[in-house]
Amino acid sequence: MMVWIAGRVPHLPSVYGGEPPEVLEVHLYGQEGNGDEYRQFMDADAALDALGYRQPLIVGEVYYDDAEAAGGIRRAMADGDRPVRYLTQWPWPRQSRCPAADVAPPAAYGAYAAAGF
Repeated sequence: MMVWIAGRVPHLPSVYGGEPPEVLEVHLYGQEGNGDEYRQFMDADAALDALGYRQPLIVGEVYYDDAEAAGGIRRAMADGDRPVRYLTQWPWPRQSRCPAADVAPPAAYGAYAAAGF
């Protein structure tokens, strides 16, 4: 079961009190063909806005060299007007059946580079 980032956002004030960090980190993993990375980003953006948090994000994990994720995140950045400082990928392709990382170095980054990351 996927845990949406937006569902965790309301807990941030109890974690950080009146001193939230200057940047927040998220992991975005969708399912093939359904644009979940876009929706996850937009839902998190709306939940953060509701708290008055306008910090930029670090996308700390996404599927390995994934054009669908790259496009969805890039589109969400524009639609949500929330910058992403940087994006790192996990060595785990969307179609993988392995429950852990399964890509050996060197790693390709072409899909994300093509989306401007």
